[in-house]
Amino acid sequence: MHNFLLDSRAPPLASHKFLDARTLADAEQALETAVEPRRFVACRNSRKNGIQINRYQLADVQIFGMHFDGPLKIASETLESVNIIIPIHGRVRSDLGDRTIVLSRGRARVDSPGGRVAVEWESSSTSVVTRIPRSTLQHYCCKLFDLELQREIRFAPTLDFTTAAGTSLFNVLNMILLEADAPDSLLNRGVLMQPFQETLVTALLSAQPHSLASELQHSGRQVRPFYIKRAVDYIHANLEQVITLTDLVEATGVSLRSLQSGFARHYSLGPNAFIRQCKMHRAREELIAASPIDVTVADVAAKWGFYNPGNFSRNYQKLFGERPSETLRR
Repeated sequence: MHNFLLDSRAPPLASHKFLDARTLADAEQALETAVEPRRFVACRNSRKNGIQINRYQLADVQIFGMHFDGPLKIASETLESVNIIIPIHGRVRSDLGDRTIVLSRGRARVDSPGGRVAVEWESSSTSVVTRIPRSTLQHYCCKLFDLELQREIRFAPTLDFTTAAGTSLFNVLNMILLEADAPDSLLNRGVLMQPFQETLVTALLSAQPHSLASELQHSGRQVRPFYIKRAVDYIHANLEQVITLTDLVEATGVSLRSLQSGFARHYSLGPNAFIRQCKMHRAREELIAASPIDVTVADVAAKWGFYNPGNFSRNYQKLFGERPSETLRR
């Protein structure tokens, strides 16, 4: 089997061309429109500014084969996804805040949601970048581990493919690249997209150390009853609306007492408190993404059903450790 992650100088996914840009500005514009914003800066006055990018959409996950002609710095705004940057040819210098490391073939850089990309590539470099949206990661944590994420997951910033778990992730990704470049493969016919995506996300959660590892390991001890999962799904699907206990009873088909005892057992909260906490998390996501020039804390709070600014601020600070106004400014 061909090993795209070891043998190729040209970017993988040759049959899925996305961009062949001669200028850095063209590359920035294409990525901002189709993916997430990136800033490109040529290093050492290089005149080699060509960028070739191939892209494969694996259900919700995106995989890119990339080649840069010249030395290049890449930076991002706050990420809404996990980014796994894998050097194939050449080396990448990675800024970890308190230190800088150099990665080459066999190791990868992992950037978590809420973080930022800050890397510098050597001249004539090739890489594979996998992008997993935050919402997809949360979905699989719930589906596979029966765990509702109430805080952000943070991955260790470097991934070693020589470990047993790292090798498994490496092999899964290489198989996806192989199947994606085979025109008549089951993957390209849509049959295996979801299973491959699930395997890839599971391999990442199992291979790479992260902030919720202990919670995922122990989350299976108490499996939620079907009606609690159905209630939680209903809450997330209708969070912008007013949700009553009657709505939950009708959506689940069980008694109010069963719902109350089930939420208390699995979340240590009543249904109403669980709904408020979910709305509070949505409000926080909106404050993080918003500009203080365009919106106010009161606007966001009211959108999610919190009409008393004082109570909202106190409860928000208790849950997140900072005032909502601090989140908005940051």
